Amino acid sequence: GYIKKKACPRDPDEDCMTCGPDQYLNNVNQKPRCDACVSCSKEPDLVEKQPCSFNSSRMCECRPGLFCLFSVTNTCTRCQHHSSCKPGFGVKIRGTSENDVTCEECPPGTFSDQDSSTDICKPHT
Repeated sequence: GYIKKKACPRDPDEDCMTCGPDQYLNNVNQKPRCDACVSCSKEPDLVEKQPCSFNSSRMCECRPGLFCLFSVTNTCTRCQHHSSCKPGFGVKIRGTSENDVTCEECPPGTFSDQDSSTDICKPHT
């Protein structure tokens, strides 16, 4: 991206400069500046959701099987493994990169005999 080195509202040939590699134009409070894009490689559980571009930072999300525990400025910074549903409980809502698993007690006629973060309650056969 580009930012003005100085204010020159009537000058069509504005004196501009480019942001460096792995930087984006942050136009916070109408005061443009170049900021470093976040890195997804600092944490092994993070993957890139959206690349760094001239006007937005890189966004990170959790790898499959994990959900975001802490988020800063629309990007995940720490992940945690999805919870397991205990025997007698099954998955009601599957976990995503943003939300943990929701478990429910198995209704009559169904069962779950193991810890699992993916299995629903199964019917008795």
